[in-house]
Amino acid sequence: MVRNSADLCHELVVSGALEALLNTVTTSPEATGAPPPASAGSSTGTGEGQSPLKIALFSLGNMCTHRECREKLLALNFREIVGSLASSPDQVVKKYIARIQSKLQAAGAV
Repeated sequence: MVRNSADLCHELVVSGALEALLNTVTTSPEATGAPPPASAGSSTGTGEGQSPLKIALFSLGNMCTHRECREKLLALNFREIVGSLASSPDQVVKKYIARIQSKLQAAGAV
């Protein structure tokens, strides 16, 4: 929603969308180390790169490039949350975490 501009950042911040995405990240079975639900698999439509955790991380990576979203995320302990996932065994999660950290660093936020 903010991939190409910051036009929707304010609405996302005030609506609680960033908190919801962070909640998805912190409570995801992939992030907590819990086994995936028994129903997980191809029948769920969540193929490679399509888990809620990965979708949330990719979206947060887009959001952290915009000042208003980045400031809100940093106020919500975003650095610590991202850092805790940096050692994930999942290569896609690692790639998305590195992308986020790179964008934060480029913005002078790390």
